[in-house]
Parts: sequence; structure tokens; C-alpha cells
Amino acid sequence: MKNGYTQTGPFIHSYRTHKRGKYIVGIADAYNAMGLIGPELNGIFVLDDKEKQVVLDCECPQQSGYFGPNKAQYDRLSAILLMTDDEFQTFINNHERTRL
Repeated sequence: MKNGYTQTGPFIHSYRTHKRGKYIVGIADAYNAMGLIGPELNGIFVLDDKEKQVVLDCECPQQSGYFGPNKAQYDRLSAILLMTDDEFQTFINNHERTRL
């Protein structure tokens, strides 16, 4: 992983996260599985900041997050942040990796 990364929950990221109500939304460069760092598990994640749990992950993944987010991930994050509250909830509810 490159220098300048932060960890939020199990996700390691080099790009800032965004607060959306009770949720934290960001782009993971990798997943920290108790010390085993996996850049193959990357993409947009949503955390429930109130309940301290992962809501969904691996939205718009790339082959490896080792070099940070790509343009498609930045674009998808922007689209998610522009969703209405109803659209955002539908996105969460219908995502294949949702944990709700």
C-alpha cells in the first residue's frame, strides 16, 4: 500500500471519507482482515457510524486497490453522494453485498 493511508473500520483508504447522515461512505484501497491486508478487496464501502458496522462493500471494485482509487470509483462515489435519501436507501437495500 502507498503511504498516506487511513483506516476506517476494516477498510484502508487513501481518499477521504464522507459523512451521509449516520453513514460513512468511502473508497477502500484494501481490506484489513485482522492484519492480513487484501488490496483485491477494494471499492466503495458504506459503514453505519452509529451501530459501528459494515453496511456494504466492494461496490465498483478494481483488480487491485494497491495504487489507490481509479476514475470509475471516484465517479461512482460522486454519483452515490448525489443520490436522494430514498435512492441511497434503495442502493443499500439492493446491493449484493449489503449486510442489512
